[in-house]
Amino acid sequence: MPIIGKVGRKSAKVRILNSSIHLVLILGAITMIYPFMMMITASFSSSVDSNNYSVYPKFFFDDNILYKKYIASKYNEESTTLVEQFKSEYFSFRDVNVTEDLPGYKDLWEEFLHNSSENSYDYFIAEQYSRGLYPKNERAFRSLVKKKSKSDLDILNEKYDTEIIYWEQVQLREEKILLRSFTIESNKLTDEYQDFKKGLAYRERVYPSVDGHFLQNTVIQEVGSDISKINEALEKDYRSLDEFVIPRRKPEGKLAEYWDYYCKNLVNISQLAIDESQTPKYQEMLKEKYADSIDLLNKTYKSSYASFEEINFPNKYDIRGARKIDYQFFIETIVDSNYLYLDTVEWRYRDYLASKYKNIGEYNDKFASNFESFNDVTVNYQALSYGYFLQNKSEIFWEMVKRNYIKVLDTMLLSGRAVYNTIFYVLLAIITALIVNPLAAYAMSRFKLRATYKILLFLMLTMAFPPMVMGIPNFLLLKKFSLLNTFWALILPAMADGYFIFLLKGFFDSLPKELFESATIDGAGEVRVFWNIAMQLSKPIMAVIALNAFNAAYRNFMFAFIVCQDRNMWTMMVHIYQLMQRSSLGVGYAALVIASIPTLLVFIFFQNIIIRGIVVPTEK
Repeated sequence: MPIIGKVGRKSAKVRILNSSIHLVLILGAITMIYPFMMMITASFSSSVDSNNYSVYPKFFFDDNILYKKYIASKYNEESTTLVEQFKSEYFSFRDVNVTEDLPGYKDLWEEFLHNSSENSYDYFIAEQYSRGLYPKNERAFRSLVKKKSKSDLDILNEKYDTEIIYWEQVQLREEKILLRSFTIESNKLTDEYQDFKKGLAYRERVYPSVDGHFLQNTVIQEVGSDISKINEALEKDYRSLDEFVIPRRKPEGKLAEYWDYYCKNLVNISQLAIDESQTPKYQEMLKEKYADSIDLLNKTYKSSYASFEEINFPNKYDIRGARKIDYQFFIETIVDSNYLYLDTVEWRYRDYLASKYKNIGEYNDKFASNFESFNDVTVNYQALSYGYFLQNKSEIFWEMVKRNYIKVLDTMLLSGRAVYNTIFYVLLAIITALIVNPLAAYAMSRFKLRATYKILLFLMLTMAFPPMVMGIPNFLLLKKFSLLNTFWALILPAMADGYFIFLLKGFFDSLPKELFESATIDGAGEVRVFWNIAMQLSKPIMAVIALNAFNAAYRNFMFAFIVCQDRNMWTMMVHIYQLMQRSSLGVGYAALVIASIPTLLVFIFFQNIIIRGIVVPTEK
């Protein structure tokens, strides 16, 4: 509805004034749009690009940033894993840059994996854990468990012998598989997880580098990452850390001390093997420990050996309890390190290359390398990651776009009753506001009470204080009447609003008295006069009150947080607050964007009612 009429617009001064007003309004709108766009951009961010302040997500157009986000997600945001894999001095995932693609390298790696036997200690799941959001494979595993449990937590707990309360608790982590202390536990849920893990594509796996793990946890920890100091400590002449390969067996020279310490104390026993010639020594150790009693050993191991001579080295990939303790003790204190050797993915890969290619020169020609022998070949994990990135860039892009929002929607819709509580609360707030306030305002307008102005003054005084001033007395009253953690606690304190009553009272006063008198003469009762005349003529202002009641209830956080602390009574605002306490910054902004949508839609679809209620409060 135009504020300036057609006649007024013919004047040059009026046109200039009109243009100036619109220009100011446009500039004002821009100042509001800019922070909103910043919030939307931040809602797509992760730990890699959370400091990139922009009105648009830069990874939409920059593959370098998208690659960094992918690497961070692939390695579960564990920077120590990144440093070990790339044998680099990266301080964070923000330092990673796009590398050179090696055509065919990824295919060779997958060919090796396809033709070799694998175990659960060789790799962990990529995109399986992150701080404050649900990565792709965590969601995939949870979806699998939900499907097998028919989305029923009771069925899940019975099926897997668990005590899970919320679906978000269905998550497992095992990225530290190279540590000596790491063991894959055996229970129904972890067994399901291992089956899920085996079914993943190669690009969804991370094969940790024993070469890099050795460097970081022995040499670099002692002498630092300077290549000259490392060469001095190991008596080598490496040009970069990329060239380092941990020997399969105990070497000679200064490296032997580091190798011995690493294999005896640090690396997981799944990465080690023992010469079969040491089996008798292992049997003698068990004899001594169990006092030459095979029955005692069988009772401890839950086995059925006839004698100690039948015992061989256990399956190092499936060993737990007393058997693992004994085997680990044998490695750490009994067997000579000269009889130990590394049995890792990287060494099996070198053996595969030696069997596939005639000589190292053929391999060097294919991948533009200069290794002297197959024993010197290093696994280029960075080239592998970049190859997977190029192959699946579109899928990776959309995963980075949607994952923060998936976390929010999953939490809102599946973890608790926040959405239901908010909808019910908003509807009750609107209904009570449209009943209580008009009744009070109509009574003061229609019946001319002596205390009308005193009542109005009292109502207006409530507007002089911040709402939370009444928070403590309201809380105490609700607690006394045992109404905490109920919808009554949210509705009762806000049923009557001083501003709404004041606004409606003035509106009712402006209505023609003749209408009420005519209705009374025709025999209409007071209820019918109120409903058919006063309320029917008050639709514009009632719409404004309904919208204000909606906004007040929807954005209510502090009071709802105080009086409804039971998780089952949380509203969306409270749930968003709780979500932001344990989530990443990007997830928090995604929650705010989603929370702003209902308010934005209300404004878009009801703006005519809002303007009509403000500008044209009466129709005579």
